[in-house]
Amino acid sequence: METDFPYLMIPDSLKPIVGEPDLGTRIYRREGSDAECGPWFDAICECFPDDQFVSPGGVGMYAGVSRPAVHKRLKQGKLTIFLFHVTRATQSMFGYQKKIKQSPYGYIPVSECKAWGEELKKRPDRKEAYLEAAGGPRQDWQAEFLDKDPKDKGNKAVKYGEPFTREELVSLVGFLVQEAIDKALPEGMRQARQQKRRQKQDEKFEAAKAKKRLDRRSKNAK
Repeated sequence: METDFPYLMIPDSLKPIVGEPDLGTRIYRREGSDAECGPWFDAICECFPDDQFVSPGGVGMYAGVSRPAVHKRLKQGKLTIFLFHVTRATQSMFGYQKKIKQSPYGYIPVSECKAWGEELKKRPDRKEAYLEAAGGPRQDWQAEFLDKDPKDKGNKAVKYGEPFTREELVSLVGFLVQEAIDKALPEGMRQARQQKRRQKQDEKFEAAKAKKRLDRRSKNAK
């Protein structure tokens, strides 16, 4: 795997959201129902606010490469992709059951697409660069390796705990952001911030208890 390429930095603390990568690659997988993929993608966008994401078919807009070239680079571990496998059927608003989606939703950071395009422009070996942009001599148009998770013997996406609700994902992202800020602060300021958060939590707890007491009195009065 290249070390000087500006890959998207993915800390271990985000693994509950993005999952674990396939061995030797930057292919991250999660799974859930069709209704859960939207909150999952929203959480990824919130985790990386300075970047944008495109599907594998959109990489060519920034790097000038073919879809087989994208598949080749993903296999080589030279491109990051976040996949969401729909493994549980859900019902539509009209009561019809939606089918389980065979191909996962996949999103690639635009920053890596642009960096790849610049890399190709600067390469002196124009012939090799052209073959890479075309996907090489053996072009893979289907990308079946994205559909099947090699970590699972049943060729299904591996489960990483219970699926998150949108509220839980937003809460987790907020916690990770606060944690990153705290780590960058001096010890005294960090302790002051943590004390302030604990005070707010205590105030919320006391407010909730007071509301329960008021509701109980109102109910007894009736």
